[in-house]
This record gives sequence, structure tokens and C-alpha cells, in this order.
Amino acid sequence: FDRPLLFNDSSVIEVRAECNKNTEVYLTIDGERSVKIEADDKITIKRADITAKLMRTHRHSFYKTLSEKMRG
Repeated sequence: FDRPLLFNDSSVIEVRAECNKNTEVYLTIDGERSVKIEADDKITIKRADITAKLMRTHRHSFYKTLSEKMRG
């Protein structure tokens, strides 16, 4: 996929690689290190039990700042 996918925070998503035993499959999340998965592995994606606090450091949005920088 080349676009983000959004799901409800209560969603639980299961992913399986359908491939033959001679195919190598790797999982990469958020551009981090790839992990090799086997044909019978199941990947479960769900909301984490921990939270992250975010803060805004500028009054402008990221996209507005990016647009201003692109204009020069």
C-alpha cells in the first residue's frame, strides 16, 4: 500500500501471508527494521495499551509550513 489506512481504535486486524514455502516474506512497520515471517504466521494489529502525549511546537500546521518552504 502506498497510502495510510485508518481503522477504528477498537478494531483488531489479522494479516496472513499467503505464499508457498519457497517465497520469503518480510514485514516492515513504520519504516523500521524488516522481520521475516513464515507462511503460517499470523500478524495481529490492535490498539496498544500505552499512549503517547503529543505537543504542537508551532502555530502553523505541518502542511502549511511545508507549503511555505516549497514556495521559497
